[in-house]
Amino acid sequence: MKKILILTNMGPFTGNEYSGQFVIDQYNSMRSINNNSIELLLMSPNGNGPLFSICKYFIFLCKFIVTSIRRHTFDIIHVHYYYPTIILAVIYRLFVNRHVKIIVTFHGSDVYKYKHPPFLYRYLFKFVNHSIFVSKHLVDNIKIPIDKNKHSTLSVGAKYLEPNIGDDIFDFSFIGTIDDNKKIIEFINIANNYNKKQLNIVIAGYCIREKEFKKAIEESIHKIKFLGTVNKQKVFDIFNQSRFSLNLSTYESFGLSITESMLVGTPVVATNTDGSTEQIIDNENGYIINFNDREILQVLDLTSTITNEKYSELSYNAKKSSEKFLLSEVIEQLENLYDGVCNE
Repeated sequence: MKKILILTNMGPFTGNEYSGQFVIDQYNSMRSINNNSIELLLMSPNGNGPLFSICKYFIFLCKFIVTSIRRHTFDIIHVHYYYPTIILAVIYRLFVNRHVKIIVTFHGSDVYKYKHPPFLYRYLFKFVNHSIFVSKHLVDNIKIPIDKNKHSTLSVGAKYLEPNIGDDIFDFSFIGTIDDNKKIIEFINIANNYNKKQLNIVIAGYCIREKEFKKAIEESIHKIKFLGTVNKQKVFDIFNQSRFSLNLSTYESFGLSITESMLVGTPVVATNTDGSTEQIIDNENGYIINFNDREILQVLDLTSTITNEKYSELSYNAKKSSEKFLLSEVIEQLENLYDGVCNE
């Protein structure tokens, strides 16, 4: 039986307890299949600043060394988030087990942030046996040569939870980090120019831009409900109570919230990103827009006046097309990939 170590620097932290949850979900799902042949080592990134960054990686390294000494026969190390986590996997190959296979899943920012990748980023990639990209367009953005026979596209996988029925019905929902990338604050401000009806909007997630967000809500002409960080069950409940959900990222490699929304039949209005085009076909199972005043106001009008027949079509197509991104489907493909890499 293959012995696998999942290695990631994406873990839960104070204020965002569900950060990296998709990696934990993959681990738990595979562990239920493989019993004790798979281990997870993750870093919880609490704190800010360069000094703390050094400390947390030092602790992560120490945990990795202990794991390597205790279990020095891993067949596969699967790295989630390439750089700098790949350094640990390469250390393991060079000093512990030179036969270990290294698989890397690129999640987005480990590609987008490195438009001019440093030497170590480029050099360490030669140790990777197989690379996984969470969307097919993400691979187009990486600035190192990729062997087309040694990479694949595989989403992170959505763990579906049956939603509870709620009393509230929202025109739009947004679930995600409220930061510069996910432009929900800008959306609220632009939506003030739409006065054909008062929109009912629900927002949930970890808020980084607190002052700006609070100001936008206070000045909005629409009804906005903020729930803070919510658990996964509540995510599905919110999407199920929404006519549409929003994904307004500047960069989005996949967009798990897109999948979760579509799984309950709630179409998504999304900006044009690698993640949205991976999942949404414009006007078929949702809408893809460019983030500007004109297109946002147009889509607000479109979604407010949509016929029941058209909405049912979008909803049905959204649910049907998202099923291939379910966690169970992803795990099956991942198991096959592990077998293939081990047999190379």
